Amino acid sequence: MCGLCGYFGVTPLPQLGLQTLTRALLHRGPDDEGAWYAADRSVGLGHRRLAIMDLTPTGKQPMTSPSGRYVMAYNGEVYNFTDLRQQLAARGFAFKGTSDTEVLLAAFEAWGVTGTLPQLIGMFAAGVWDVQEERLYLFRDRLGVKPLYYQLKGQAVYFSSELTTPFAAVSGRQISRRALAQYFQYQNVPAPLTIYEGVFKLPPGSVMVVTRESLRRSEPASLKKYWDAARRIEELAPIRSRRCAAAEGVALLQAGLHRAVQRMMIADVPLGAFLSGGIDSSLVVAHMVKASTRKVRTFTIGFQEQEFDESAYAGEIARHLGTEHTRLMATEQDALQVLPLLPRMFGEPFADPSAIPTFLLSRLTRAHVTVALSGDGGDELFGGYRYYSQLARLQRWLGWWPEGCFYGAGRFCDSRMAAWLLPASAREQAQTLWRLLAGRREQALLQNVGSALGSSMVLGASPQEARLPLTRCGRDVVENKMCDDTHNYLPNAVLTKVDRASMATSLEVRAPFTDDVELFNIAWSLPLSLKVNTEKGKLLLRACLREFMPAVLFERPKMGFNIPLQRWLTGPLRDWVQACIAEERLRCEGYLHPVAVQAIWQGCLSGSQWHAFKLWAICQFQEWLAGTGLRDGN
Repeated sequence: MCGLCGYFGVTPLPQLGLQTLTRALLHRGPDDEGAWYAADRSVGLGHRRLAIMDLTPTGKQPMTSPSGRYVMAYNGEVYNFTDLRQQLAARGFAFKGTSDTEVLLAAFEAWGVTGTLPQLIGMFAAGVWDVQEERLYLFRDRLGVKPLYYQLKGQAVYFSSELTTPFAAVSGRQISRRALAQYFQYQNVPAPLTIYEGVFKLPPGSVMVVTRESLRRSEPASLKKYWDAARRIEELAPIRSRRCAAAEGVALLQAGLHRAVQRMMIADVPLGAFLSGGIDSSLVVAHMVKASTRKVRTFTIGFQEQEFDESAYAGEIARHLGTEHTRLMATEQDALQVLPLLPRMFGEPFADPSAIPTFLLSRLTRAHVTVALSGDGGDELFGGYRYYSQLARLQRWLGWWPEGCFYGAGRFCDSRMAAWLLPASAREQAQTLWRLLAGRREQALLQNVGSALGSSMVLGASPQEARLPLTRCGRDVVENKMCDDTHNYLPNAVLTKVDRASMATSLEVRAPFTDDVELFNIAWSLPLSLKVNTEKGKLLLRACLREFMPAVLFERPKMGFNIPLQRWLTGPLRDWVQACIAEERLRCEGYLHPVAVQAIWQGCLSGSQWHAFKLWAICQFQEWLAGTGLRDGN
């Protein structure tokens, strides 16, 4: 796990600039720093190394391929590199070290960059310079586990693993109101946008090719998808529609998960696992114990507030599985001390409050090991969120009614008379229900995605800019929502949170459910009926876990990974909140509607958790904005 950066321009670029970009990524790679420059200084690659595989100098980056044609700065892990190495050795390639980086570069020589990417199983992002063709390749893994940002400035392209201050400063740091509207809608800035105009996230599963000619003409670089989650889910629909017994599904999943976990336990440094006490992480740890000849180390974090604490459950599971378990009971002060770190950690506004416990857990884990496995992605692939079951119930009920028979009622709910007769909250609920009944089911789903704050909160943003289209994979409403979450929420929220919070402590996190494309294919080849019913989700994961432990250890309502947000915002953080939302400050900055902000604050004071999450998003933006110095939005 590492940090990378670089540039490619028509004319030579200053060496000092690359050093500044590289050193801003120190936390991602505390073990070493490297740089490579083309002879004319028009290309530069920078790298910060967190040594995981091949701790010797033969693993140092940037690294050059055997013939000298390719030079690469790389972040991540390719778990099937030993299989690829054997294939390449059979073709005559020799290797000096044991790193996956060296194998990747040999693969580029054998199959080309674009021919290699579909063969990789892992999490990765990289910048690769083709000396022979004078082309820069930027690429990212299938689901977007590892980040990569890029921007064009004049006749040059710059890229970086994170949206650091020096990197953002290249284009002048002008805030995008479209991105800001999407931030308030989704509590993050979805790819390909960033909070800054002209700076972009490379989309998951994409490869960008930049040439001198495209830079001279200031044309957009060639950006192609070598893999697309929604398209792959749709391709697997015929397999998914076949009849499959639960026992067959369990056998397929157990075998695939065990293979994935075994791949991810290869490391030349100490390794452990996050254990929350939930189904996903418990199943990953169970397979680690099964695959390991040594005692597995597990880590969890707890809170004093019982309604937010799963650590006791994690301890019971650890005892049952026989792991060496470490628990940290975080105090309120521990958590609040993380608050000032968040803006720099993410580089742009990010409003998931679970970033705080994720950072604390990562810091605890890094004190003992360098690599940790996690259960991230299990919810999206196996139907773990509560609303999947709620949608399944609603969809069953809707099946009793003819499509479109409630169209008139839906029109009424949108009318001025309804606005006059019904309170706002009741009217919003009725509108959602009637849209569903009237056959506008996808539209109704979109009405419930995100915060419903987007354009109403941001000055100068339109409603069209705030919402993203639903990523669909078929006709089933539940599967479409799972597909959309896999395509959008997983990379933009979950994986972003885990990457930044863990890398801020120099910890590598590996997740079998997101990093292994073979496990992804298994998950989406199984019928929805084996994952979700009208009462609960993760049916298949529950069945798998019952083969390792009694159901009483894990069968309980889903708690998530949250903090007592409403109590904090109206209690110990009240002065901070009031400073963030002061009317004079908001009017001076010119980004947010003061009246809308005050309405959210009053809702939070009345005890609303919904308003607390929206207020958190507002304050996170204000805290980030204060740290940038970009206070005037007029």
